[in-house]
Amino acid sequence: MKDIMGMMGKVKEMQAKMEEMQAELEALEVEGTSGAGLVSVTLSGNWRLIHRLLFRTMRKCSKI
Repeated sequence: MKDIMGMMGKVKEMQAKMEEMQAELEALEVEGTSGAGLVSVTLSGNWRLIHRLLFRTMRKCSKI
């Protein structure tokens, strides 16, 4: 029984650490640019799009 209780305590510790790490990732922002700076995006640590920038010259050339 002691082993099971010890494991349960460790599981709770790991859950708390995971929640802390997820909060840190949410606060993280990563920016990437391409096409000589014509395209720029900023994402949060959990892949949420925060900002995107496409210059007009890029939009005119795009067929998408």
